[in-house]
Amino acid sequence: KGFKDFTHAPSNYNADVFTAIFRKIGELCGRSYQATVPEKREGLSEQEKTDVAFRVLADHARCVSCAIADNILPANEGRNYVVRRILRRGIMYGRKDLKLATGFFEKLVPAVVESLGGVFPELKHRQDIIRRVIRAEEENFGRTLDRGMALFNESVSMLFLPPGGTTKTPSYIQDRKGEKIVSIEVGFAQRDKGGNVTREVAGDLAFSLYDTYGFPLDMTQLLAQERGLTVDVEGFNRLMEEQRQRARAAQKKEIIVAATEGEETTEQQPTKFLGYTQLAATAKVIDVVKSGKDAYLVFDQTPFYAEMGGQAGDHGVAKIADHNFAIVYTIKDKAGRFLHQLAPACVLDLQKVNVLGQTATLGVSPLNRRAITRHHTAAHLLHWALRKVLGTHVHQAGTSKTKTRLRFDFAHFEQVRPDQLREIERLVNDKVLDNAKVEAYEVEFDKKPADTLAFFGEKYGKIVRVVDIGGYSRELCGGTHVATTGEIGIVKIVAEMAIAAGTRRIEAVAGQAAYDFVEEEETALKAIGSQLSAGPTDVAKKVEALLAHRAELEKKLKALEQRASAGLADELAAKAATKDGLKQVSAVVTVDSPEALRALGAQVMGKLGEGIVRLGAASGEKASVVVFCSPAAVKAGFQAGKLVAELSAKLGGKGGGKPDFAMGGGRDVAKLGEVLKG
Repeated sequence: KGFKDFTHAPSNYNADVFTAIFRKIGELCGRSYQATVPEKREGLSEQEKTDVAFRVLADHARCVSCAIADNILPANEGRNYVVRRILRRGIMYGRKDLKLATGFFEKLVPAVVESLGGVFPELKHRQDIIRRVIRAEEENFGRTLDRGMALFNESVSMLFLPPGGTTKTPSYIQDRKGEKIVSIEVGFAQRDKGGNVTREVAGDLAFSLYDTYGFPLDMTQLLAQERGLTVDVEGFNRLMEEQRQRARAAQKKEIIVAATEGEETTEQQPTKFLGYTQLAATAKVIDVVKSGKDAYLVFDQTPFYAEMGGQAGDHGVAKIADHNFAIVYTIKDKAGRFLHQLAPACVLDLQKVNVLGQTATLGVSPLNRRAITRHHTAAHLLHWALRKVLGTHVHQAGTSKTKTRLRFDFAHFEQVRPDQLREIERLVNDKVLDNAKVEAYEVEFDKKPADTLAFFGEKYGKIVRVVDIGGYSRELCGGTHVATTGEIGIVKIVAEMAIAAGTRRIEAVAGQAAYDFVEEEETALKAIGSQLSAGPTDVAKKVEALLAHRAELEKKLKALEQRASAGLADELAAKAATKDGLKQVSAVVTVDSPEALRALGAQVMGKLGEGIVRLGAASGEKASVVVFCSPAAVKAGFQAGKLVAELSAKLGGKGGGKPDFAMGGGRDVAKLGEVLKG
């Protein structure tokens, strides 16, 4: 204070740059910032917790907003995961210490823009994108945060047992999702060699919070530190590595073990690729690689493209010493050699012919290559159109180009709307019709054109290959492409979906595959139109009319069923027998569904006023039972849950519920009448 008074602990947050953000946080939570600075993490006063949360939210809102403005979106890898961790940490503080509801974090963006927009203009220009990205992340994490916190708190409570205390039975947390109850075991207490519970959060709890509820490890460590606990990081890392190994095993990638024949190829020189300009060539066989039942030929040069960058490998034929060897696929090893996989029948021919050192005539299937290159160039156009429609934050996150389709994964924070997909497809096909020239050239990485797409985290050599489509799409790419966009023919988007938080996928077809797709769609549309006696443009209206008519009929049918049910309820109530001082109804009825059985039981209970209602119904191979107990019946000692459990057990099933209402059932339909009579 005044550069002389140091009685108050200094803080970087005592600056005007945080004023607007602190003011907004105060408006949202109804509290004020008092600038207290705690000396330790545990045992904080309420005001200290509040002030810490204010500082965390202000700092994290600034960081996340600036990162997103710079096209670094929350995701699961690299620097993108750092942004996600920071954002989730801020959300946790707001929910935990300031009791803010989901959706609060995006409301801090305008305050960040007010504070930093003058020196970081991208914040102003991209404010809408920033808010939308944060909103999507906050909604996704908000769905699991409360359950994860409950799991953590319940598990940690077991660590505060008296000395020598043990956990005899696991605890459970119940989370209601509609009608489904999910029970989560939380018996994660660590024990020492004497069997006593230790003051350490178990690695499997930290891993469960990470894997199921999206809690980064450092967030769990922070929660533990607030309670004076540590986290078993070694156990967490062990479980993470086990998960990675399972993921690698699930990829089912073929591992090639080089069984080299001959001594001249021990240096394993990379294969020279000729396939950018030709589909046929002569080459020398320099190696034979065997892996299990498979065999691969290696040539000094080849027109065959090896699977790489998401582009499928070529197939074709190799003629060696008057023998034709069918090549079914081409891959690449770590040394840069192209491995040409032989068809199973041709593997046997290797025993008859010594191919090493022989000259081979190689030919790539032109139809297959052209179909693949159409999809590859279409993927570049799709990437360009996505960035045009959705924003420059979009970037490729994985891709696959084959003869029959293309798959394009990309970073984006929400579902692509149908109107956006139509616009993307229209832009792509406009460029196809434009028939722009597709050029490829090599250049030093540092001298590539300024607008060439090259993404953070990718590995590039000194010399890179640029694929330029019409001057509007430039990407670093080692794949094969069409000469002009008109060769693609047509592109149709088939599907759009989420594959991970912050990552979307588009599947599309091009060329002949697109023509086949359109033909199938048209055939199906014509078939429906024929059944509806409607032309292609009238089918939608006809279907809407049919659905409206169906809804009206279902409404009338439901009304009739309700009247019939009311009549049946009157009939059943009239036949009630008095037992144990209570009116009781027990009967087998015919209804369409368990829901209808429940509704009928409620009607009968309403007619009785006080008493017990037991109803059963058969639905296919399953019997359903429902029991209602009035307040007087419950007071007399009857419980619907116990009654249903007994009835269901006799039917070979299970059931239960509350004292006044319960449902259950079993597979033994034949015993239904006998069980209800008893």
